[in-house]
Amino acid sequence: MLIRLAALALALMVALPASAELTGPSGRCAGLAAPLVPMGYQKLTVSSASVGLASASYATSAGVAVAALASVETAAINARDDGTAPTTTVGMPFASAEAFWICRSSIAAVRFIAQAGDATLHVVFFRTP
Repeated sequence: MLIRLAALALALMVALPASAELTGPSGRCAGLAAPLVPMGYQKLTVSSASVGLASASYATSAGVAVAALASVETAAINARDDGTAPTTTVGMPFASAEAFWICRSSIAAVRFIAQAGDATLHVVFFRTP
């Protein structure tokens, strides 16, 4: 899975920059020039209570992540990166098998909740060289 996410990330580096902090797979974090260096991975179970990303995954001795590529598995989720917890009906929706970028300060702020059931979120974190 990590190799597939890293390959997807490299393929997306040539896409046009997106302006949103949470962006679909056709965009990437605005203003970040390739290459980005993979620095960590987190597998997160998303269920009926909102959860965020573990700081130990995006702030390490190798540096602090400037971007993260997330891939949703099993069930749809909602996400918010404004410091407010999403609900099962409120937030930016992402379907199962969808990938999206999380950019800069949103990495620490983003929260996720499953729309129904449990979802798995795979996240690869990137830093600048």
